[in-house]
Amino acid sequence: MLVQMGEFKFIAETPQDFQIINEVIIDGCYNFQLDVPCVVLDIGMNVGMASIYFASKPEVTKVYGYEIFEPTFKQALRNFSLNQGIAGKIFPVNQGVGFPARKMELPYSYEVKGSIGIEGIEPEAAEIFQSIDTQQQIMEVELEDCAEVVKRVSRENSDYRLIIKLDCEGSEYEIIERLDQQGLLCAASLYMIEWHKRGPGPLLEILRRNGFVSLSLHPTNKIVGMIYATRYK
Repeated sequence: MLVQMGEFKFIAETPQDFQIINEVIIDGCYNFQLDVPCVVLDIGMNVGMASIYFASKPEVTKVYGYEIFEPTFKQALRNFSLNQGIAGKIFPVNQGVGFPARKMELPYSYEVKGSIGIEGIEPEAAEIFQSIDTQQQIMEVELEDCAEVVKRVSRENSDYRLIIKLDCEGSEYEIIERLDQQGLLCAASLYMIEWHKRGPGPLLEILRRNGFVSLSLHPTNKIVGMIYATRYK
């Protein structure tokens, strides 16, 4: 189904596609405002809706979108083709980001593609979408070291602020820990992080130690929530 929301056009083929449209476009979960040029590193690009949204912002000069699963990545490319006036800013990569760099075999289901990470398909996805077929297949995927990705993007865009969005179904913990260990956390001015299962605590503590002030939403949720963090010193 082709869905048009204002200036945006998306292909929506699953209930999760509509859920993401609601989160990104209607709820505005990534609606940051900045008065200087910036680039966005979209880790967990999924079907590209957030990348398109970022690219529509006048202050955003480039969006680097990383998506680990090829079928999901291909739908993102289809969405980009529907938004050509915007999508020229987007540089998509069919690869995961984490630490260490590695190849993995993971279960995959197109119907719940927004709920799959390094630990496989989230059990909660089967409950939320129990009325649909969630047949799985095994896919080989590859992850690049997040430190190398951040260093490369920062080097290529040294004149611009860096914004990092993480929605990678569990990899956010190893990413934030790795960037902290490598002294790279402060390469970004703003983080927008969806956390999963382990809670926000470990992420908030690392961000605090690195001089970030954070807003943590859904603090009583045991499964998922959002963190927005920006540096104040």
